[in-house]
Amino acid sequence: MGKPFTDCKKCIYSIRHELCCTMKVGRASSIPSPPNFYGRIAEVSFVHSGSVITVYLFLAACSLVLALNSVTFDTDPGKMISPDLPFRKDFIAFKSAFPMFDNTFLLIVEADNSKDAEKAGQSLVQSLRKKPELFHEVFAPELDDFLQRNGFLFLPVKQLKGMTKEILCIRPLINMIAAQPDLPGFANLIGSAVSFVKPDAGPENLIQFVNLTDKTMQAWVKNQSLPLDWSEIVAGDTGPKPVRFSITVKPVIDFSLLDPAAAPLAEVNRIINDLKAAGNGKVKILLTGEAALNSQELSSIMKGTFRAGIVSLILVGLIIWFGMPRTYLVIPALILLLLGFPLNFGFAALTIGSLNMISVVFVVLFIGLGVDYAVHITLRYWEKRVSGQGRLSAIIAAAEDTGPALALCTLTTSLAFLTFSFTDFVGMAQLGIIAGGGIIVAFIASITLVPAVLARIPEKVFSIKAKKFSGLRRGIPAWRKIRFFLTVVTLCAALTALFFIPDVHFDGDPIHLKDQASSTVIAYKNVMRHEPGEVNAAQVISPDADTAKTTARRLEELDVVHSVRWLGSFIPDHQEEKVRHLHQLKGMIAGTVNFQGDVSEEAGKAAFVKLEKRLKDLEHSFYGSATFHTAVDNLRATLSQVNRKAGTGTPLASLEHDLFMLLPNLLQQLASMSDVPPISFLNMDSRITRTYVSNNNSWRLEVIPEKDLARKGDLRTFVSSVRSIAPRATGAPVEIIGAADVVSSAMGKATIMAMLFVLVILALVLRSIKDIILVVLPLVLAGLLLLGCTVLFNVPFNFANVIVLPLLLGLGIDSAIHYVLRTKEEHGRRNIMATTTPRAIIISSLTTIGSFGTLWLSPHKGISSMGELLVISLCITLWCMLVVLPQLIAWTQEHCVASTDGNKLK
Repeated sequence: MGKPFTDCKKCIYSIRHELCCTMKVGRASSIPSPPNFYGRIAEVSFVHSGSVITVYLFLAACSLVLALNSVTFDTDPGKMISPDLPFRKDFIAFKSAFPMFDNTFLLIVEADNSKDAEKAGQSLVQSLRKKPELFHEVFAPELDDFLQRNGFLFLPVKQLKGMTKEILCIRPLINMIAAQPDLPGFANLIGSAVSFVKPDAGPENLIQFVNLTDKTMQAWVKNQSLPLDWSEIVAGDTGPKPVRFSITVKPVIDFSLLDPAAAPLAEVNRIINDLKAAGNGKVKILLTGEAALNSQELSSIMKGTFRAGIVSLILVGLIIWFGMPRTYLVIPALILLLLGFPLNFGFAALTIGSLNMISVVFVVLFIGLGVDYAVHITLRYWEKRVSGQGRLSAIIAAAEDTGPALALCTLTTSLAFLTFSFTDFVGMAQLGIIAGGGIIVAFIASITLVPAVLARIPEKVFSIKAKKFSGLRRGIPAWRKIRFFLTVVTLCAALTALFFIPDVHFDGDPIHLKDQASSTVIAYKNVMRHEPGEVNAAQVISPDADTAKTTARRLEELDVVHSVRWLGSFIPDHQEEKVRHLHQLKGMIAGTVNFQGDVSEEAGKAAFVKLEKRLKDLEHSFYGSATFHTAVDNLRATLSQVNRKAGTGTPLASLEHDLFMLLPNLLQQLASMSDVPPISFLNMDSRITRTYVSNNNSWRLEVIPEKDLARKGDLRTFVSSVRSIAPRATGAPVEIIGAADVVSSAMGKATIMAMLFVLVILALVLRSIKDIILVVLPLVLAGLLLLGCTVLFNVPFNFANVIVLPLLLGLGIDSAIHYVLRTKEEHGRRNIMATTTPRAIIISSLTTIGSFGTLWLSPHKGISSMGELLVISLCITLWCMLVVLPQLIAWTQEHCVASTDGNKLK
């Protein structure tokens, strides 16, 4: 550790020495002095320009090849936080025990009809399970045979007892139609139903049967097929009801690819689209889940960042072109960007090796910051040329004058970024390292590549007519009064912002960073509205069944907990009594359907005549329910349509097929009900068991919150309450709270460290309390105003836009250093506003605003908020540098003059 700090100390004292030499020699000295370190570097680069440019081209090409072949992109938000933290260790251990809950798809199947939803869901599950090379596991408890076969055991005892009684009541009718499953048998069934109708109320299953028969016959009349679902009679369903259930899919993730979930995501979307097309809009299938969300987020980040990078480059080029006094001065800045970016990219490949959702913005970061160095040295070069110096002497003088300030800015800005490497916020730490390296690349290129490029520009180019805007002239008295007033207002606003600081908060929910218009996010919000527990459930690991049972009972006693799901939740209560009721059906229902072939058309038509008469008799024998009368009237009207269609020669065989094709399903269901065994851990379905018990016998408890946790504070209350019972609880709520705390702490720690580093460096180099205050105070004001704006405009900090803090510190310090040092250099000989330094600060700020402003247009909410907050912060910083800082300098100069006059009087 000693040598790096020793080298850093030497660098600081070298900067201070060169700065002091520059101040002393200046224009006041008439004795020519040899170039300082920066001047000598610029001189060598200018003289050997061809070799310098060739070396940069070679290094840029090598860096680009290295980066494109080695840099990977990691979309896992969890990896942006250090894995060594306790809550991250708990989550990693949970994913290790239950890997099927890591990077999954969540499919939501929704329909108005239970059978439509079940049919689509079964097709979806079967299609997914046929692709084991793309999907490891498909878990759909609502569709698995186990729960469908044993589902009646989960009914309340009273409801199950009533259902068993109803089945026994209609048992003769079921056996009758099983023995004669044809149209004449159907007519006899309706006729026999008269004897089962109570005088005061019709059985609900009989009303349901009449309604279902009516729908099947209506479909046949319309040349459609809607098989009669006999199992609905047992369920006692009184009409279509919305059905909604979820399917969890564990896709095969290939992390060697840029988009690890691309292949399974494409396949699941194809299957969904095929099912939607076949379902004619009857079924709605939504896709979300961690893997799907990350894949779409990667797509939006890559598209948004690439587009922002291109637009930034164009916009920065235009700003420089309009801002530079000569057109040819744009060329060195653009070449620095074009060759410096691959070097920064290669540096990222060598140091980090991967990019995350935060560090990827180094693309626009380098464009915005890298060009600043070229702007300062080229503008100073032009200033020297205007004063009559030759090309070589001008570039040497420009490097001598700006070199110390640029070096100091490099040191302070890179340290501001590197302070994040000392925190647990891995995402920002990686960006800090890459950005810090980019700053150094930009500085070295500014004193080597820029002079070399200027040397290759023909001399005749310099004779191009200058632009009218050549500098910011001496301010008039009116502007000085306005500046005084604006500075006072700014100071008051900063003091007011102090009261907003307690309301500054960090939004740690990763869903708020994603493209809110993407299909996966829309599906996620749909799940949040209907089943918030599916995404906000906490996960608790217990070592055995007894501990799991005890923990589940204690957790359910909490006010913030709605329920706790674990393997024991799939063992029904009062099983012995329920099984006893169901066993009453054993041997009472026919086991098979006696299909004997289609009846003749004459027999079929006769059966319908008989059926219509039976319905009339059934209606006359029943007086208690208007609902029953309506159902019978509708069926009689439909029968009339059936008879008319049959009279045109349409065969009745297809209608007979629709009426009886699902009858075997009813008999199979009743047989299964009558022979159902009690459920225990030993005979539990293996898929359900694997979901709640791991291979190492860890038992998973899923803790469902009572509220949707959308309101501020509810999430933290839920997590703290659950962890009071289970200290190692994990899951999405714990991850969100833990990440928010880590990032908030990292921001505070890194900002304080960066400020301390900057103050130490400024103290060692400037050695003037007044100058240090002038450099730091505008930055403090800008920071306070920014915090106030985040509260006023409701733009909370998040994983992405926290980059604004080190950037504000770095850019603010850079601009202040350039302004203060140029003021010291002039020694009051002329107004600094008449020099190129204010113009350089404006161009630098505008290029940074332009480069980061393009991020505001990104579809990715996190990247967009980053651009939004950066534009706000940079505008505030520019205001403080060009309005507040000059006024502060004016006040200090007035104070110095007054002190000097007072001393003379004495």
